[in-house]
Amino acid sequence: MKLSESFIEKHKSLVNWDKVSTYQKLSEELIEKYKYLVDWKKISAYQKLSEEFIDAHKELVDWQSICAHQKLSETFIESHKDLVDWKTVSSNQKLSEKFIEEFKDFLDWSNICLYQKLTEKFIENHKNLIEWEEVSLRKDLSKSLTEKYKDKLNWGIISHRHWLSESFIANNKEYVDWEIISSYQKLSESFIAKNKNKVNWKSISSHQKLSENFINKHRYVLDWKMICKHQNLSASFVDKNENLIDWKWISHNHNLSESFIEKYKDRLNWEMISHNKELSASFLIKNKDLLNWKTISANHKLSESFIDNYKHLVYWGIISEHQSLSEKFIEKYKHLVDWKKISEHQNLSEKFIEKYKNKVDWKLISLYQNLSEKFIEQHKNKVDWSVISHTQKLSKKFIDKHKDLINWEELALV
Repeated sequence: MKLSESFIEKHKSLVNWDKVSTYQKLSEELIEKYKYLVDWKKISAYQKLSEEFIDAHKELVDWQSICAHQKLSETFIESHKDLVDWKTVSSNQKLSEKFIEEFKDFLDWSNICLYQKLTEKFIENHKNLIEWEEVSLRKDLSKSLTEKYKDKLNWGIISHRHWLSESFIANNKEYVDWEIISSYQKLSESFIAKNKNKVNWKSISSHQKLSENFINKHRYVLDWKMICKHQNLSASFVDKNENLIDWKWISHNHNLSESFIEKYKDRLNWEMISHNKELSASFLIKNKDLLNWKTISANHKLSESFIDNYKHLVYWGIISEHQSLSEKFIEKYKHLVDWKKISEHQNLSEKFIEKYKNKVDWKLISLYQNLSEKFIEQHKNKVDWSVISHTQKLSKKFIDKHKDLINWEELALV
């Protein structure tokens, strides 16, 4: 909740100053006025402070937090060089190459290489200070720099973190990590075939999009568990390669059509099939005795009419949490629904909550339902005031009226 400074001052003996310092937007004037109540580490991190203010309170501020969260000029950093945290300055402040050169013995070069904008000329001039592992992570790593310093760079990182063209991979085939390339780079089938002795075929099987023609051609080097789990296979392809199909793993594949599932229903794993969110209501009904209804209740969007017709199959605790239910429907099945889950996951009106006040969970109602001040007041002995103080939108007038019930520590949270 956003608290005004006048409100904070009025209730200065009640508010939690640690939380106020963290979550409320405070003026420098208020911070100065209550400098012995505020949490200076939190102030340094979460409040927007001017350099003049920081300088005036240099004995109180937390310098690591200042360097991490405040925008500092190079002039300010220089004039406070004995106070600033240079490792944090290296990563969190925007520094010019001239400044980096001047304070190279103070700065953390690992962070400089990772976070600062550096020209190739600067990198070359400081190659003995450069941390090449971090340079390898940079998104702006150029091909020319890569070519020039290929023996210094981390090729595992480059293979994983950068988009690489096939020509670049081919030109650096002795440097790249082929297992990583096989997983994280988008490769054409012709490129894979050309480099068949270098690629990792298990990774190719799971991470690259392969045609059935390609799979057929390379059937004896591919990993069929991964092919079945990740590739989109037609029924005709499966028929031709029946002896290679892993039926457990193909059941994990959510690209399977209903006609495919019907055709191979006796061979598939129905526990895994039940996780497929694309199955139609008619398919669920037709195969109701094969499906896992606990999974269906959680993973599929079910209509109230469907739940109504198959109330003996669905799991009501799961339905109460994962399905969107109308109040009329909840009322109809009040003896089957899980009221804790209903209180948390369904959108309830105050009229409905009132009607079922002895069934709902009031802590969860206080936390997840949108309540008016009038309703809170009417049920002040049922609601959880700690939760109400944190989650509900309360007026200053309401807070004043119920200040003995309000949890002031929670109130300061935004």
